[in-house]
Amino acid sequence: MGIEKLTRKDLHNMVWATPLQLLAKKYQISDVGLRKMCKRMMIPVPNNGHWARLPINRVAPIKLSGRYSGDDEVRLELRKEKDDSDKEALKELTEEFRANHIVRIFEKLTNPDELVIVSKNIMHGKEGRSYRHGEMLTSSRGGLDICVLPENIIRALCFMDAVIKALETRGHDIMTRNAQTFAVIFDVEIEISFRDKLKRIPVNTHSYPSTELVPTGHVCFRARINYSDKEWKDGTQSIEQQLPAIMAKLELEGGRIADERIWRDKQAEIRERKEKKLQAIKAKMEKELADFKNMLGQSVRWKKAKDLRNYIDEREKYAIENNQHDEKFIRWLEWARKKADWYDPFINTEDKLLNNVQKDSSQPEKTQPASENELFFETKNWFKKPFYSKR
Repeated sequence: MGIEKLTRKDLHNMVWATPLQLLAKKYQISDVGLRKMCKRMMIPVPNNGHWARLPINRVAPIKLSGRYSGDDEVRLELRKEKDDSDKEALKELTEEFRANHIVRIFEKLTNPDELVIVSKNIMHGKEGRSYRHGEMLTSSRGGLDICVLPENIIRALCFMDAVIKALETRGHDIMTRNAQTFAVIFDVEIEISFRDKLKRIPVNTHSYPSTELVPTGHVCFRARINYSDKEWKDGTQSIEQQLPAIMAKLELEGGRIADERIWRDKQAEIRERKEKKLQAIKAKMEKELADFKNMLGQSVRWKKAKDLRNYIDEREKYAIENNQHDEKFIRWLEWARKKADWYDPFINTEDKLLNNVQKDSSQPEKTQPASENELFFETKNWFKKPFYSKR
């Protein structure tokens, strides 16, 4: 595995640019270990909730203290392949839950949460009717997602009551929706349930072999994290004894998912800003090019208009010298000079017959012909004009 050397300033910039949990994935260290390292080097780190508030409040990074006199360089080992980087953080948070008595389970319901009361009433048939799955009772329709044998009801209710109270103590929440229960941690919904474990047994009720699922009497707590199920059950420790570790796992995963979501949103915002900047530059370039082409076209038109007037003057001079300056020529001369004025970009007189013609040399095509009525009446009026003009 590679080693990356970072100065104190580099590490300070990193922890204010990327959540610690995401940085820990890059290096062979947990986010808790990274936080301790920053503390030793007097590097301020973002407070809890900093990344959640970032889209609303732009908080400037806390500057480095000039009183630090320790090592200015740290060596971090890059992570080569994925492993369980949460073990240390999970262990420390579990101990915090235990030490502060955040998780407390009783054998009987003591001042239970309202959702627990509703779930109890549903499974005991006090809400009108009870819902069964074979031998098991469930309270998922209107209450918590619990599905157990009757003898496990009190255990399930006490366990879920402890989960709800631990969530509320940590500033989190619980909600039910569409027969599902969610622990809401840092605005991240993690689906949870308490169930009797099932096993498949063969049955011979048909002419062909088949199986069915039956409850084992052993319970488990499940959480769906990142589209995969994590399950806790009785083992060397009962499921109740594992609850501090369960709550620590839920909080860590909720925090990680929230940080990753905020990080993705931040990256999407950065990409959007870059895209808008590129689009603005592109639009400016296109306008610049269009303005240049327009100027170039007008310069060509101006030069051609000058050449056209020189030609008209020479044509008039030739007609006078050769005694061809008759009424027909005078009429043509008036028409030609009007066309030169129409074509000249400095004059741009209106010409109804050629109103929809592109005059620039870069776009010589006719974009939209004049209507037949316009052509008819313009031609008719033109023939009514006298064969001479006053000068």
